[in-house]
Amino acid sequence: MVTPLPSASPTASPPGAASSQVSPSGPVSASFTTTSGGSGTVGFPASTSGTAAVQIAISATPPSGVPALAASSLARRPQSTVSAGILYASITFASAVTLPSLPAFTFGNQTIAPSSQYDLAFYDPSSGSYQAPAEGPATIAGSTIAFTAPATPYSFAAGTTYVFALYSQAVAPITTSASALTFSTLGASGAQTFTASEVGYTGTFSATSANPAVATVAPGTAANSFVVTPIAGGTTTVTLTDTNAQTATVSVSVTTGTFIPQ
Repeated sequence: MVTPLPSASPTASPPGAASSQVSPSGPVSASFTTTSGGSGTVGFPASTSGTAAVQIAISATPPSGVPALAASSLARRPQSTVSAGILYASITFASAVTLPSLPAFTFGNQTIAPSSQYDLAFYDPSSGSYQAPAEGPATIAGSTIAFTAPATPYSFAAGTTYVFALYSQAVAPITTSASALTFSTLGASGAQTFTASEVGYTGTFSATSANPAVATVAPGTAANSFVVTPIAGGTTTVTLTDTNAQTATVSVSVTTGTFIPQ
């Protein structure tokens, strides 16, 4: 998730507009609302060079002179699975600045498409095309889509409008190397390992046990592997979650030891 930063004051108006001041003294953020009921923030790190006022505009269409983000230019998925150009964030600096990373964004009050990954494409007029993805995949929490910008320095020219386009892509389901685990020995000596995977996904997975009194789960030594350790007799479920809020489950049955009521 993006760490909240001090909001620019006052909150920008009208809807879809925001402003802030970027400088070497520290990070800042600007809050925005949209006419469709959305809200969010744009966070800027402390600049490594230059101080500048920055204007932000959020809209459902790109600004004049900037092409719309086309599904045909995105990633390695069928175009039918892509929703391109959901929102466009235009950013213009009054003076030239260099930032240690691109701005970070959160988009709140969004309708989240099921089994989808959200990314940001970046349009620099000097290149004339979108870089996609420039940020993502986003972390999804409820109706909020949050991006953490990669730590790559970027120099922005004065008076040039740069555009970030939010888009989503349908993603493959989470698969696991085992759908069910059965244990007959308690403790670490009886532990079993399974792995999680998701085609086209490069993020991380988290795992939780519905009843740690029956079995616990912890990350394994290999990438995307998890170790389930039986604690007591009973049944439980291990739930895998990716950063797109997709889940998968592995059922666990421990057939020895003291039975733990469910």
